[in-house]
Amino acid sequence: MEPQDQVNGLRAFPSLHKKLGTCRINIDSVSESFNRPFLIEANRREVLYPELINGVRVITVSSGTALIVACPGTRNAFTLTNDKSMDVTCYDGQLVSSSDSQVFEYDELGCSRRPRASLNQAKNSKCGQNGSRYNIGWNIMSNIFIPLVHLCFDAEKEATEFTFHKIQGRSIDHKIVDSSRPSFHSGGMFTADVGNIYKKRSQKALFKELLHTYDHLSGQGQHFLARGHLAPDSDFFWAAEQDATYLYGNVVPQWQAFNNGNWKRLEFAIRELAEKHMSTFEVWTGSYGTLQMPDANNNFISIFLGLTEGKRLVPVPFLLWKVIYDPSLRQAVAVVSINEVRGDGMAEEVDLMESPCPDICNQITWIDWDTQDVRRGRTFCCHVGDLRATISSVPTLGNVDLLAQ
Repeated sequence: MEPQDQVNGLRAFPSLHKKLGTCRINIDSVSESFNRPFLIEANRREVLYPELINGVRVITVSSGTALIVACPGTRNAFTLTNDKSMDVTCYDGQLVSSSDSQVFEYDELGCSRRPRASLNQAKNSKCGQNGSRYNIGWNIMSNIFIPLVHLCFDAEKEATEFTFHKIQGRSIDHKIVDSSRPSFHSGGMFTADVGNIYKKRSQKALFKELLHTYDHLSGQGQHFLARGHLAPDSDFFWAAEQDATYLYGNVVPQWQAFNNGNWKRLEFAIRELAEKHMSTFEVWTGSYGTLQMPDANNNFISIFLGLTEGKRLVPVPFLLWKVIYDPSLRQAVAVVSINEVRGDGMAEEVDLMESPCPDICNQITWIDWDTQDVRRGRTFCCHVGDLRATISSVPTLGNVDLLAQ
């Protein structure tokens, strides 16, 4: 390595450089307008992620590794070749086309637009209590689909029972940050007009009709039902992955004071913990029960946003839960919160006189906020098996230790 090529001990690459036969791909060597493709390890069919090396985000690939470079999504292709995908091999520090041995630099592999995810329904795949499995992910070739988020969706209620995704602990702290966000879309999963029923004016009309009051929707702008992500955008590295979370099947009605309160704290703490462990965390996020709220006569009414259109669809869940699992250590914990911020709601499915599981939050060092604050979302921590005794959709992980620190 020549002295003039060194920056903090790394070559100030073009986008690739040779070192011990490896390909080291600097994803920051491109302009802001560059639409980054996915680099996929062909044998494992997994998207690759960079690590931060002396301030540079670098994907490291061993020499001889076969890759697929792809620009998934409708009307998307490489700007250079007009193809949607390409087989390449890392050879002596260079990305070499498998078809004609042409050598490509990373900045020559831009997509015509940002990759876009697809939604597919898994065949004959039941899940949860009454759900069917859907996948948000990437159509790479006609025979290759790489999932990003698994959804267990109950079509009868038009409600998602749970999702599953992974957090890349080695990469998440230096993820792509992009303030632009796509609009939510239904993906053809709903008969309810989900774009309408989440609107504040629709909620106000619904509460007035059901409860004969909309006092529940007051309170410093935080007391309305937001589109609460189950698999949150900030848990993902690539901008295209973050965009893919904006699907109505990946959200549930969640009180904004809770969404922006203890739930937000929980999501942030999980990412920090994954980074601390330098591990790929597996995360299940689900909903349970239907929130009931008192009307003007103190009768408890089940709340479905779909009732705006006269449809008993899109229930407001009473509980939201997460299971966080570090497979490298075989450690896990379940966290469950009440989606109610006034202290006057209830649910048929849950006995509020008891917590949904023996609470062990005092054993979880990384949960350091006020878990008993109802206004921000009352929260409990559990052994995974204990929560599963109440909520059957919680995964079975077998013998695991507690993810306490």
